[in-house]
Amino acid sequence: ILSDVRIKALGYNGSTPGPVIVMRQGEWISLTVENRLKDDTALHVHGLSKPNPQDGVPEIEPNNVRIKPGTSHTYEFYCWQSGTFFYHSSMGFQVSQGLIGAFIVLPMEERLSYDMVPDRDFVLLLHQWEIPQPQLGKVAPGTFEPNMFDRNPNFFTINGKAFPDTSPLLVRYGEHIKLRFINKSSQAHSMHTHGHDFTVTHIDGFPR
Repeated sequence: ILSDVRIKALGYNGSTPGPVIVMRQGEWISLTVENRLKDDTALHVHGLSKPNPQDGVPEIEPNNVRIKPGTSHTYEFYCWQSGTFFYHSSMGFQVSQGLIGAFIVLPMEERLSYDMVPDRDFVLLLHQWEIPQPQLGKVAPGTFEPNMFDRNPNFFTINGKAFPDTSPLLVRYGEHIKLRFINKSSQAHSMHTHGHDFTVTHIDGFPR
């Protein structure tokens, strides 16, 4: 998360957050999850309505699918909604340990101004970490294992990086910019673009 601070996190395809999945409204998707963890897992696409057996939440699924260690499972569903969604583990505290990624469904038709294809489309996934530090108030270099509860976070990341290692958003004057904020941490985070104004067009994938 910093050049000299590493964490022992969980991830999809070797990273946290996992890869951005981009679909077009009206397409079907097939997601195969291979579990290389020591515990059961399941994958839930948050905010996108789908048949209950494909929802990835074992407690409320009729088939109660739990992906056992060393096995895989495939989810298939229709992307009928457009918007900003995300996928994550629905088991225990795995999401707070890094099992999360962005799931974007582009609109089939550009009917309204906010559905227009922007010049630049940024996904900003927020995460908070409670990382024990040997010296209070000082960032010590090394590799740490975050607390699974993240109730007293001391590190905050955007797309897996903490400031000042976060990536800049480079744009040109006059461009139409779309920012997609995703937050699954245990606290709310107010986001502000200093020196610019933006309009909130969607919340949880639905027009405001």
